[in-house]
Amino acid sequence: MKKRLLTGLLAIGMTMTLAACGSEAATQEAATETAAETTEADTETTEAAEDVSEEAGMDPEAENETIQATLTYMGGLYVNGNPDNDMELAIFRNEDGDVIYVIYELGTLNYGFYTTEDATTEDGRTYEKVLVDEKTTYGYYFNEDLESGILIGTDGTVYDALALDESVARDLVKTTITGQ
Repeated sequence: MKKRLLTGLLAIGMTMTLAACGSEAATQEAATETAAETTEADTETTEAAEDVSEEAGMDPEAENETIQATLTYMGGLYVNGNPDNDMELAIFRNEDGDVIYVIYELGTLNYGFYTTEDATTEDGRTYEKVLVDEKTTYGYYFNEDLESGILIGTDGTVYDALALDESVARDLVKTTITGQ
C-alpha cells in the first residue's frame, strides 16, 4: 500500500514538473509510464497479499509438517491398563528451547508452555506438577528407567504409566494443529 501511494505521488510530481517545462508530449509519456508503474505496484501488492493469505491459511498438513520439524521430542507417558483413564502426556522442546506440554485426558486436549513446580503425592512420591490454569493441573514423574512412571490426572488421581512412543506424541501435536 505504501509503495502504491509513493508511486502515485512520484507520478504526479513528474507530471507537474514536465508540464511546468512546457513539454506536452513529455507530460503524456510520463503519465503513461506512471500508469504502468502504478499497475505494476498494484500487482506486486496483490501478490504480496496473496502470499500472506496463503501463509495465514496454510494447508493444515503443510503447517503440521512445518511445526513438527521445529520440535524435539523429550519424552512422554501414558496411563497403562486403566479403562477409566486414557491420559497421555508428551513433552517437546521447540527451536527456541521452550518446553511444550501436550496433555490428553478423557477427551480433553491441553497444550502449551506451562509453568511447573515440584510437588509430592499423598504417599510421599515427588513429581512435576504442570499448571495449565488456575483450576487445571496435571502431574508426571519418570522412573529411573525412563520407561515407566506416574501420571496424575486433573482430579488428583495417581496412575501408573509407561513411556509414550514418539509417533503417538507427534499424533497429539498433529491433533492440536489440524484438529484430527
